[in-house]
Amino acid sequence: MKTVLANITKFENRTIKSFNAKLRDVGLYMEGEIKSSIAGQRSEHVSVDTGRFMSSIQAKSSYLKTTISSNVAYATFLEFGTSRIAPRSHFKNSLRRNRAKIINALKQAIPK
Repeated sequence: MKTVLANITKFENRTIKSFNAKLRDVGLYMEGEIKSSIAGQRSEHVSVDTGRFMSSIQAKSSYLKTTISSNVAYATFLEFGTSRIAPRSHFKNSLRRNRAKIINALKQAIPK
């Protein structure tokens, strides 16, 4: 019984390690996709003036989680719009465009 539990624990640890690595890869990929969107290389309106917004996009990974964000105050206004500008939706549209690719990548990280 101890051997079975040890093998299950090993399998679980390998799976989590693999999944975390894939999440990090997906985060870095999506960081690039969002930056491409901001630069006007996708269907969204270009959002580069000084380059500060684009260079602020960062993917951060931790245990079973990856977050892609910006620390500039006006990022929310560009993403969701204001009374004066239409939403640019760089994050939302990049996720929508790449959802299937992300799901497939994460599925590959889980052993069969």
